[in-house]
Amino acid sequence: MPPAERLEKARAVALRLLGSRERSALEIRQRLRQRGFDPETVARVAADLVEAGLQDDRRFAAQAVESGAARGFSSRAIQQRLRRAGLGSALAAQAAAEDEQAEEARAREAAARRAARLAGSPPDVRFRRLSSFLAGRGYPPELCRRLAAELAEVEPEL
Repeated sequence: MPPAERLEKARAVALRLLGSRERSALEIRQRLRQRGFDPETVARVAADLVEAGLQDDRRFAAQAVESGAARGFSSRAIQQRLRRAGLGSALAAQAAAEDEQAEEARAREAAARRAARLAGSPPDVRFRRLSSFLAGRGYPPELCRRLAAELAEVEPEL
């Protein structure tokens, strides 16, 4: 296939990817390579998207932070997701930075929603499930135990 046609097809693929949600530059490059586009075409399309303002890692990071926070993930878990998506540690940390009180409030809200679904379970089962749930969302062990004990109405395990 001629280079111009290859470039146009790669742009169309990239635009479809961005049409569904924001994506990091790394995600775009990986998906284009998976589709069989050569490295030169992939680099050119990725650069063109950034230049045109259609792809922006900061915008991707903001959306990922908002989405992760809405689903009850910790800032640490959100930062890990951003780094896996190809963002540098500094940008990931900056985007997901949050004070302890806000993070605890988010953990409490997520745990309270989960606790409501566990209302008929024995307290020890609620405690285990809530602490596991919070740990899976990336919260520190001490916070997981404390909130799980509070919401399960048991003494915290040390």
